[in-house]
Amino acid sequence: MNRMCCILFFITVLFACNKTMKPADYVRWVEDEGNGLRVTRNMGEYAFTLQYKPVDYMIAQEARSNEIAPEYLAKRRQQLGNDLHFNFIIRSNGSNTALKEGTDEAGYFMRTGHFFNEGMDDFKLYSSSDTFDCNFCHLEQTYGLASESVIVLAFEPRSGQVKQPLNESLTMVYDDQVFGVGQLKVKVDGGKMGNVVMGE
Repeated sequence: MNRMCCILFFITVLFACNKTMKPADYVRWVEDEGNGLRVTRNMGEYAFTLQYKPVDYMIAQEARSNEIAPEYLAKRRQQLGNDLHFNFIIRSNGSNTALKEGTDEAGYFMRTGHFFNEGMDDFKLYSSSDTFDCNFCHLEQTYGLASESVIVLAFEPRSGQVKQPLNESLTMVYDDQVFGVGQLKVKVDGGKMGNVVMGE
């Protein structure tokens, strides 16, 4: 009986411990759709992908190295800390880029103009405990040369603080004004984030 209790205790401690990853492994883990932080939905002629970008993920992307100085890591965590960051990726299931699909040149410029000027109003983010307002929306300009369009988003919690790393699920609502697909809800599972950390 005593031995069985020791084994159960060891297994519990083993699974409760954080998994520390090198920056490159951490980036791959965050981008793996099986971990719930990258979700794709197909609607009509388009595929929409939401990629949650934890602060450590963004730092690893910037550093592009498995050796990140602890001072740099702490400084960047503080600078990036309170907002929740995402990439919203739009791909056409047809032969054109997403912003050109099914439209002429004037339509293309209307779509890009919408995201540059009014895009923030199209996105909302919700958790079980807070509502987040979109405070940054930037369409990466590719001039129609890339097969996908990437919209970089940041959300600020109304309550003022958000715990990093994320440890709860979030639902992003995209109220489409451009592609004719209606409202899109995408849920990102942040529950696993509490057990995965990026090492220095």
